[in-house]
Amino acid sequence: FGIVFVNGKRLGTMGAYVPHEFDATTALLPGENRIEVEICDLTPAADGAGADDIAIGVNPGWEAYGGIIRDVCLEIRPAAFIGDVSFAYELSDDFTRAGCTVRVSVSSSGNTAGDLAVALLFGNAEVARANARMEAAAGESATELTFECDNPWLWAPDHPHLYRLTAALKTPAGQDAYECRTGFRHFRIQGPKFLWNGKPIVLQGFCRHDMWNGQGFTLTRAQMRQDMQAIKQTGANFVRLVHYPHHRYVVEFADELGLLVTDEPGYWQVEFPSMPASEIAAGLRILEGAIRRDRNSPSVFGWLLGNESRLTVEYLRQGKEMCNRVDPW
Repeated sequence: FGIVFVNGKRLGTMGAYVPHEFDATTALLPGENRIEVEICDLTPAADGAGADDIAIGVNPGWEAYGGIIRDVCLEIRPAAFIGDVSFAYELSDDFTRAGCTVRVSVSSSGNTAGDLAVALLFGNAEVARANARMEAAAGESATELTFECDNPWLWAPDHPHLYRLTAALKTPAGQDAYECRTGFRHFRIQGPKFLWNGKPIVLQGFCRHDMWNGQGFTLTRAQMRQDMQAIKQTGANFVRLVHYPHHRYVVEFADELGLLVTDEPGYWQVEFPSMPASEIAAGLRILEGAIRRDRNSPSVFGWLLGNESRLTVEYLRQGKEMCNRVDPW
């Protein structure tokens, strides 16, 4: 659990494992600025804040490490910028056509209007584009753009074909751009079988923790790649990222190498019937953050709600509702 300050001004709080963003505009000063993060790793803050996050983040199922484990950065953005992009599509029965929808969320300090463009590229070739004139209200607003992609190259463990999705926004406040890698695939459960792009697939792989001995969660990008490449070289097609969201780089390597992955919130051998509602909510916030971060990655085919726990129907309903809301496609 963390509390973020810039020049002594409190910007907000954050939980474990997933990214958090804070608007520091009103706290910044000309010249030197100071960013501080107050972290509660083992005990809550004096007012009790963070108890639920600590209960999830400190678990006997794996080693607990303290401190900042992921990157911290300050980004300069225009007054209207792209906050999030989600990519959805529906494949035809023969997989020869994809009807695509791109939802672009814009954050703006005031009411404005601008031009929005999205494009899909395979290699250096642009295969689809859509443009729209949008109006953004102060705060958060979203615009959906649609296009079709003919004969898409499908992503699969043996052929991890990747596309680049770009979004560009131009308003009187300036310009902003977004880019990610994504891909097309079709996953279906038919009786006891998993069907990937219409063909049966058997999951063969490993559970992986996002840590090395002596380093905890602070792995370099090269070390994460080494792990994923070693798993791929065994002939595996699946890595269960246990039991909490791993670094975003790990999911990107899975996209690139052709390894199916799943995300989890950090629940391990917990008793949902007796767990406080606030603790359940904290775990679902962690999983929601992972879904928002990873939902455009073709390697991710499932969101896991917990591991080796005593469940309740109510928790399963809560988790399913959240997953459907955040990742409706």
